[in-house]
Amino acid sequence: MKIYAHGADIHQYNRELIDFSSNINPLGPSPAIIDEIKAFSIRYHDVTRYPDAFYIKLREHLAENMGCSKEQVIVGNGATELIHLFVRAMGFRKWLIPVPAFLEYERAVLLNNGIPVYYYLKEDHDFKLRPGDLIDGLEDVDAVILANPNNPTGTLMDARLLIEFIKYAGKKGKYIMLDEAFIEFVRCYENISMVRYVNTCENLFVIRAATKFYGIPGLRLGYGFACKSIIERLNEYKELWTVNALAQQVGMKLYTESDYIHQTQIYVEKERNFLMKGLTRIDYIQPLPSSANFILCRLKKGNAFALKEKLIDKGILIRDASNFTGLDERYFRIAVKKHEENIMLINALS
Repeated sequence: MKIYAHGADIHQYNRELIDFSSNINPLGPSPAIIDEIKAFSIRYHDVTRYPDAFYIKLREHLAENMGCSKEQVIVGNGATELIHLFVRAMGFRKWLIPVPAFLEYERAVLLNNGIPVYYYLKEDHDFKLRPGDLIDGLEDVDAVILANPNNPTGTLMDARLLIEFIKYAGKKGKYIMLDEAFIEFVRCYENISMVRYVNTCENLFVIRAATKFYGIPGLRLGYGFACKSIIERLNEYKELWTVNALAQQVGMKLYTESDYIHQTQIYVEKERNFLMKGLTRIDYIQPLPSSANFILCRLKKGNAFALKEKLIDKGILIRDASNFTGLDERYFRIAVKKHEENIMLINALS
């Protein structure tokens, strides 16, 4: 079977590296989350009993912030659990996946005896997707997996065109799993997110995660939104206690700090622009436009594996993107990090 390597493979290297391979908020966890982790560390009794298996308070908190009911919310051990859970629970045979895309979509389909049907995004269009481009492919599949912004490309779909496609797919009896793990990095993301449509689109499942924006990948917390019937079906297949007590407590702090959210968005946008300018000046690299906290780059000469090894010698780890379906050995991805680290990357590449 294909090896599904991801970013964040820093643990295999026995040395200190600046990790540009994983796309985590460069500002780190929010102050409220840090305070909650500190407080939890002295409440030892919280780990002597089982966590709430139904995540009632956390689901209520997320529902209140998203404008839906708690019966329309499910939480899991990161977005990855929910991706696999949706594919397994729905039991569809054919899944349309625009590629390149997060490798766990393909893996989830294959592990559940499904067939991934690829729609190859065009390199000469910087891998941008207009949802309407997928209409012809709907006839031969049962469901579609999308991401907005997409990983690894960082491209953002037009919200108006996206909801039109979701509604059209619903009329055809096709389901949509939409991954919004990076959407909070986009300014005014509330106007772009499809969560507000889960009340009216019964074919839609939207996934979010605390991992990326809130900078807590070690805690593993993801959450999804859909109509009640989809959530009920997912719960029939879901294992108990996949979200631990600490992650549940931290989850209660999500979306409570507007200043942190705004500060992150401004910082990431500024540093992404800085990286784009610096990368554009390097003659052998072509950075692609991005709306997320990472940038996909194409090499004009050489290959990503060799570049990755060269940068490791300089104390920097990048994501070799050659194993993404739809990409090749010319592609690598970098995260937007702190300014001084971004300077070090540009200097190392120059």
